[in-house]
Amino acid sequence: MRDRDLVRAIEALADPERFRMIQELAAAGGLSREELARRLPIPLPSVWHHLGVLVTAGIVTSGGDLKRDVLLVNQDVLRTIACSIHDRLTPEPS
Repeated sequence: MRDRDLVRAIEALADPERFRMIQELAAAGGLSREELARRLPIPLPSVWHHLGVLVTAGIVTSGGDLKRDVLLVNQDVLRTIACSIHDRLTPEPS
């Protein structure tokens, strides 16, 4: 993961409302946009804005079928973020 992408992902996760969105999606195993919006105490335009940030960062993806579009937490990206942070911030052994 490039530094720029890593920073974008960390910034996306650092916002308390976006972090709560990720928690809701992860706990439910995925939700529709409407279901997620109903669970959050923020205005609908803010939900859409925060989702856009999370999707751009690759943290949230869409899945499901033609009848139901489901938002999912991209677990592979979360693992990559965690490993990238560890690799970049752990000192090399002397």
